[in-house]
Amino acid sequence: MAETADAGRRRLVGVFAREFAALINAGVSLVRSLQALGEATPDPQFAAVVGDLQARLEGGETLSQAMHAQPEWFSPLAISMVRAGEVGGVLDETMERWADMLDRDEAFREKLQLYQLLARVAEAVGGTPAGQWEARIRHVLEASRDRANASIFCANLGMMLGSGVPVLQALSVAAEVLTEEARNCVNEARESIRGGETIWGPMQRAPGLTPVVGWLLRVGEETGTLDTMSFRAGELLRVEVERELQEVIASALGRAEDPE
Repeated sequence: MAETADAGRRRLVGVFAREFAALINAGVSLVRSLQALGEATPDPQFAAVVGDLQARLEGGETLSQAMHAQPEWFSPLAISMVRAGEVGGVLDETMERWADMLDRDEAFREKLQLYQLLARVAEAVGGTPAGQWEARIRHVLEASRDRANASIFCANLGMMLGSGVPVLQALSVAAEVLTEEARNCVNEARESIRGGETIWGPMQRAPGLTPVVGWLLRVGEETGTLDTMSFRAGELLRVEVERELQEVIASALGRAEDPE
């Protein structure tokens, strides 16, 4: 029952993010956009949440601050993404990326549920025990979390730099999605920049940032294209994480012995 409620909540938030992006992109103010979204949602509870966001914006809060007051609906990752969009002045773009992320997450959850069912069928005919398969998936999800967060960090960094946000401020805001250990590395990078050194030196120790990502950021610094290279790094990490999860799911069911 709780899983069904969570799925319904995720779908509501996904529609909210997609429609919010469309309204902002059309030039509708944030307050009027929230008014329209509150009237449009079929769920009374979520309508009240949207109404609270609207009231807080009218009271002088930013959207990310207003979302922070509704943690049961908006994750810290979502709030950090919106804050990056606010700082960069590209909230519509951020909303679209947030909606895309929610769509991918929901599609993966649906596929995972199907594979869980197949795993139980396979167990019934003498295949890998379903519990063992589920433990492997949990392990991979945990191991990939740093890279998934690093993907959002790189994308947010690239978006803000491309919008003209100073690199020190962009690094500080983008780092909000990272773990404390990774944030410490970013803070060291900010100090390195202040001292005339490179960004990548301290950041190469940050969990989730692979050597290839390091080279992309290094080339971006050297060529003045750090915004573009950050975007590429974020996309690379996202694809790597999704591919790894798909391969583990498939191989656990005996569907792919040597995935390409």
